[in-house]
Amino acid sequence: MNNDDVTKETIENWIAKGEWQTCVDAGGKAVEALINALNGDNLLSRIEAARALGKIGDNKAVEPLLVTLADHNLRISLADRNKNLCMASAEALGLIGDPRATSALIKEVLNSHDNDRIVRQTCADALVRIGLPAVEELVNAMNIPAEEEYQRMLQADIAHVLIEINEPVSSQAAHEVIRKLEIVSGCTGSTISPQHSEKDEKPVNSIEPAVAELCRILKAEKGNNYPRPASIQRAKEIGQNLYHAGGFRLMQKAMQYVIERMPFDYQYLDYWWDGIGSWRY
Repeated sequence: MNNDDVTKETIENWIAKGEWQTCVDAGGKAVEALINALNGDNLLSRIEAARALGKIGDNKAVEPLLVTLADHNLRISLADRNKNLCMASAEALGLIGDPRATSALIKEVLNSHDNDRIVRQTCADALVRIGLPAVEELVNAMNIPAEEEYQRMLQADIAHVLIEINEPVSSQAAHEVIRKLEIVSGCTGSTISPQHSEKDEKPVNSIEPAVAELCRILKAEKGNNYPRPASIQRAKEIGQNLYHAGGFRLMQKAMQYVIERMPFDYQYLDYWWDGIGSWRY
């Protein structure tokens, strides 16, 4: 279909049918309708609309995505489900790459009390995608007080983002912060976990068997208030294998694929992986 022939009604029909890739293929013509879906009441449609807007990459979507980025904090009763919307919005903002998202993404990375680790890491990855325009604000955020252990962990998270962006001056400063944090953690007995470099991670297609098996386990235990010990043990073994192969980042990547396929059924896995490396439920 020629994009010139695409009408608003046609795009709304695609959205109603869940034909998200067709919306992406329509490009800028679909942005307005996708933003409407992003602001709608159907959570699955909101998540998919956020992903589609990220793939299209139109800056018009930035402001609406910034609203949904914080949506999990606004609707406390739906915090677990809206976490998926937050992650989809962060990924979309990273793909668009607009510096206007920097402050909000940093806020989520530092929001240790309300966000779990996978949400904060997704926001950190988005900041890496934004790259150089985010450096100044990241450097300022790296200078937060670090008297408590959780503050040192947050400072380390920001430093690792700067290291991955790899702007020479700020990257050197970030390496120095990490070195000091490691000295402090050695003295206090706390742990500042080194992050694995993306180049050391396994290719995405190599984790597909693990993702598929995790989804099978979750489907088998769906609705079961007392999951079978064998299922729990196997899910933990897969998590440990992922951690040894690529650290937290590879576990996070696998979890993101699981969430895409089972957005309301992944919570067991999040709980079972608690304590594997730096994973925290």
